[in-house]
Amino acid sequence: MTRRYKKSDDDALPKDVEQFRAEIGRRLRAVRFVANQTQQAFAASIDAKQNSYQKWESGALFPDPVALMKVCARHQVHFNFLYGGDFAGIDGSIAVKLAQFLAVSKSA
Repeated sequence: MTRRYKKSDDDALPKDVEQFRAEIGRRLRAVRFVANQTQQAFAASIDAKQNSYQKWESGALFPDPVALMKVCARHQVHFNFLYGGDFAGIDGSIAVKLAQFLAVSKSA
């Protein structure tokens, strides 16, 4: 017998999606911190509008995939870091700075 879908089945989903967006935003903020740029300058470096970037960094919206590819190309990080927190393939000094920022920002 097939189980019927209920609206209550989705109760956990928004929290998971919100958490995922927030984590991507935290990692974007870490990259910006390592680049020592303001939101405005960082957004310009990836050809994005500052208000859009602010929403991505705050976790209010998912980032544009093309903009994320520009983050990777222009700021020496990998897509897997932005989406999953994987430091593999990132230059050692950059990876250390990213990890330090994320550790401090998580405890704050």
